[in-house]
Amino acid sequence: MRGKIAFDRYSCYSARVSYQDKSYLIKGLFNANRAIDGDTVAFRVIPGTGSSPSMDEDDSLGGVEGVGKGDADESAAAKGVDKEPERERDQEAQVVSILERTPRHFCGSVAIKFSTDDATGDITPEVDVSAARKSAHFRAVKKNLPSVRLVLSSVTEYIGKRIVVSIESWERDSKYPRGRVVDVLGLIGDRDVEAEVILREHQIRHFGLTNPLLLSELPEMPWNPDYVETQNGRRRDLREEQICSVDPPGCKDIDDALHFKYLLDKNGRRTGLCEIGVHIADVSHFVRAGTQIDSEARRRGTTVYLFDRRVDMLPKLLTEELCSLRGQVERYAFSCLFTIETETGDIKDTQFCKSLIKSKASFMYQEAQDIIDNTARYGVTTQTAPCLNDLNHPSVDVTPALAQGLRGLLMIAMKLRQVRSTGVVHPKLTEVIHTDFEDYSSVRDHLVGVDMCLFCLGVYWGKVSRDQYHSLTASAPLACGRALKELSPNAAFLLLSGEGADQSQKTRVAFGRDKGEAEAGLLAMGLGRVHFFRPALIQPAVKRKAPNRGYAFSAVVLYPLVRVLYPNGQI
Repeated sequence: MRGKIAFDRYSCYSARVSYQDKSYLIKGLFNANRAIDGDTVAFRVIPGTGSSPSMDEDDSLGGVEGVGKGDADESAAAKGVDKEPERERDQEAQVVSILERTPRHFCGSVAIKFSTDDATGDITPEVDVSAARKSAHFRAVKKNLPSVRLVLSSVTEYIGKRIVVSIESWERDSKYPRGRVVDVLGLIGDRDVEAEVILREHQIRHFGLTNPLLLSELPEMPWNPDYVETQNGRRRDLREEQICSVDPPGCKDIDDALHFKYLLDKNGRRTGLCEIGVHIADVSHFVRAGTQIDSEARRRGTTVYLFDRRVDMLPKLLTEELCSLRGQVERYAFSCLFTIETETGDIKDTQFCKSLIKSKASFMYQEAQDIIDNTARYGVTTQTAPCLNDLNHPSVDVTPALAQGLRGLLMIAMKLRQVRSTGVVHPKLTEVIHTDFEDYSSVRDHLVGVDMCLFCLGVYWGKVSRDQYHSLTASAPLACGRALKELSPNAAFLLLSGEGADQSQKTRVAFGRDKGEAEAGLLAMGLGRVHFFRPALIQPAVKRKAPNRGYAFSAVVLYPLVRVLYPNGQI
C-alpha cells in the first residue's frame, strides 16, 4: 500500500499513514524505517494488530498484583462507575520503502548547550568543545524530526546559531540521517533570525517581490486616475462623500473605508433611511490575470502578519500606495452602497459598483472614538483634529458631516449587534437575543426553571453618561433579579461587581455606590443564593482618555499604598 506519512507533531516515534480512507499507526523508529514527516512511502500492515478490542493499561487494574480484568470490572461496578465501552486497537503498519522524499530544508541548531555574555555577546559552550571537532548532531525546530548527524569544518563556528540543514542520506544500519548545512541564518534569539525561522518552517514565501520583471508591470509614478471611466459610467464618482477609514495605529495598507449619510427628501428632511458605503480597494485594476504579479500573489495567497512585520502578498507600491485608501488622495475602489432603515437597521436596498473615491481622513481607533464622544467640539463647525495614522496628512479638518458619519456608523453597528446571533450551537444552549435589560416581560418563558444566572453586563467608566452608567451597573442587575425572583425564586445569582463596592453607600466614589446599590438590592430580594465577584482592576482594552497620568498614578502607586495603610477602609 502507498501513502503519505504524517508524524506526531512533537515526536519522531509515532506516525500515521492513510490508504483508502483508513488510517494506520506506525510505532517506533524501526517501523518508520527512516521515513520523515511528509514522505510518500510504501507500507504493509503488521499481522495480528487491531484485530481485537483492548483496554489501555491506564484504564484497567491489570497492572495491580492479584487483580485481573474480571476483578477490575467488578471493582468498577461496586464503585458505581460506568464501564467505558472497549475500543478497538489501531491497526499498525511498517514502512517497507520510501517512494518519494519530501524536498525540505530544516531550521535548527547544533545540539550543544551554550551561554551568551550579555555585555559582549560572546558565546561560550557549556561543555568543553575542541576546536578540532568536526561532527555534531543537529536538533531541528521541528520537533518530529530525528537528530541529524553533521560533518562540519569546525563545530565551534555553528554553536549558538540558527542554521538550515538538508538531509542527504540515511544509511540502513544508522540510527540517524546524515545532513549538510545549506545556510547560516544568525544568532539564536535574534528577532530577525527567529522571524526568518518561522517563515521558513511554515514554508511562507517571503522573497521574490523585487523581481525586475515583476516590478516592470507596475504603473509609473506619479499615478493619476483615468477620469474617462467616471464620465462614461464605468465608475461611479463618490469623491464628494464623507468617506474615512478607521484602522489600528501605524496601518499603511488601508484596504477598506466607509461613509454614512442620512437620506433626505426634496424638502431636505430626513426620510428615516440612511446610506452606508463600504469601499474596498480595487486591486484587480492593477493586477491582471496571468501577469507576473498575479502569479506571485497566487503563490503567497495572503499577506502574513508577524509580531513586528508583515509579509506582503503584493508589492508595496500597491499595498501602501495605489491600493491603500489613504486620506486626501483619489483611489479606485469597489463600493457597496446599503440603504438602511435608521430605526431598525433593516437593509432596504443594495447597490454594487466600481468607484472613484477620495477618503477625507485615515483615523486610528482612538482618534475616531474621540470625535464620536466629543459632540461639543465636533458637531457644529469644522474643527481641525489630529490624524496620526496618516503621516502625509497628520491633521484633518473634521466637518460636522464627517463627525455625524462616524456617529451614524456606530449607531447602525450597535443596532445590528443587538440582533446578531453568536453562532454557537449546542444541545444544552438556547440563545435568546434581548436588548432591554430593565424589562424582561418579553422573555418570561425563558426565565422559568432557571438554576443560576451569571450577570456580567458592564461598561467602562467615562464611556457613557452618568445616567447610562447607573442604569447598566445598578438598575439592570436589579431588574434581572426581580424577574428571576418571580419566575425562579430558588435560582442562584452571580453578579460581576468590583472592588470598592459599598453596600452602605458611604463611599464618595460613584462607581462604589452603584456597585454597592446593586449588591445590597440583590441581597434584600431573598433569592436562593447570591454571590459577588469583585475584581480589583480590569485593564482597559483601549487607551483611556485624559486624565491618563492621574489614572496611571492612582492605579499603580496610590491605590496599592492606601490598601496597605487602610486594609479595611472604603476608598
